[in-house]
Amino acid sequence: MSNAPMSFIFFFFIPFPTLSVLVLLAPLSIVLSMNLSFITPPSETGSTMSSSVHDLVLFSTWDCLSETHTLDKVQYFDMVFPDLPSLEDAFSTAAISFAPDLLDVLQSDTAPTSSFFKSLPAKPDNKTWAVYVLVLEKPDHETGIYIDSGTNTKGGVLYRWNEYDKNKRLPSNVEAALNEHYTIAHKDMLCWALRPTPASTPVCRLLFYALEATFAYLFWAYADSGFRGSNTAMSCHWDRDTLEYNGLRSHVALVD
Repeated sequence: MSNAPMSFIFFFFIPFPTLSVLVLLAPLSIVLSMNLSFITPPSETGSTMSSSVHDLVLFSTWDCLSETHTLDKVQYFDMVFPDLPSLEDAFSTAAISFAPDLLDVLQSDTAPTSSFFKSLPAKPDNKTWAVYVLVLEKPDHETGIYIDSGTNTKGGVLYRWNEYDKNKRLPSNVEAALNEHYTIAHKDMLCWALRPTPASTPVCRLLFYALEATFAYLFWAYADSGFRGSNTAMSCHWDRDTLEYNGLRSHVALVD
């Protein structure tokens, strides 16, 4: 962690589900002045094998944010996370936990099979926020995966999972798969954290959107057709033709 003096940003948050209601009250000049001299170029942070899953995901998330064109992400990402230390501070505040064996899987030369996703932790409570994977199955067909995040203020990720059980607010490609007689066989977590304090909620929610986008890139959870995104520098390192599953995301979470 950097020992640089912290800069403070004050937020007013209106509890609606889109990022557009995160209202930044501090002047933009304050945000742009935060710790800019401490930026570590992505090429220096991500060029070698990471020694911890925390470092790998941190640097991958920074790559995802910094390499995505401004037009392809909501402006608050650049305001709240202008540099790597500010993102690292958010990781530390959130105290994120990661699924077992995640580091080995992400650094393996061989892409994971659907069995990996089905082995992830799957028992959150209503105080847990998470980036999760839906595993959709149909006999004699390829598995589908959908990576998303659940950050409901009161019910955590369980609130979102319960919506799937009730067929409410289904993503378009998930709904299409269910209409083709797929079933949601598993809901499992890639990373998670305790629900943040009210003061930390806006930044933590923004962080989970960034993690959602990052994991979707790392595992390539995007649909082959209709995908909307421009970040060619951020992708999974496996040959996508070798993946034994189909991604179902239609767009990057940074524009939600």
